[in-house]
Amino acid sequence: MSPFGWDWNTREALRYHYESIRLWELSAEELLATTFYDVWPFAALMREQVTLDFEIELAKRVAQAPVEREHLGDIMRRLGILAGVRLPKSTSKKLAERINAMMGEEILKESTYIQALIEKWEPVILAKKEAEGRAEGEREMAHRMAKRALESKFDTLSDEMLTALETASQETLEDIVGHISTDTLEQARSRLSLQ
Repeated sequence: MSPFGWDWNTREALRYHYESIRLWELSAEELLATTFYDVWPFAALMREQVTLDFEIELAKRVAQAPVEREHLGDIMRRLGILAGVRLPKSTSKKLAERINAMMGEEILKESTYIQALIEKWEPVILAKKEAEGRAEGEREMAHRMAKRALESKFDTLSDEMLTALETASQETLEDIVGHISTDTLEQARSRLSLQ
């Protein structure tokens, strides 16, 4: 509650008058009309419908703010982060590309904030990519094995079977290999959900 005051030895030593501002109740234009450039990124959240076009226009406007280049980089990163709260992932990626194009990658690489994010998330991302690569490799191996097994038992495969093999899950492919010695052609086709 305004004003905030502090008394010392029975006399007033400090008094602050302040006003709470609910940014979400203001228009983005009201915020952007101020010279408080550090809070401009909050404009990314200040619309009922947030679109890529709005965020790109906002980024262009922020890029024109009369602040030092290094500080501008921080403001733009905050804009990207806050916009990412409201935009879908694919759209956020497009916005990030546009911000990189506006600011240049060098200034973003110099950011200690970006470096800290990379240090924190790079091992997680690499582990995920490695696991995805391993899973894809295992699926490819299962596909090759199933195709070879079917071709060795039934000779040339129809286009329909080849297409079904391409889209089959790893479990289905392994199931085909596991039953190749006992399955008939009809049973193998059934495992691939073919009539």
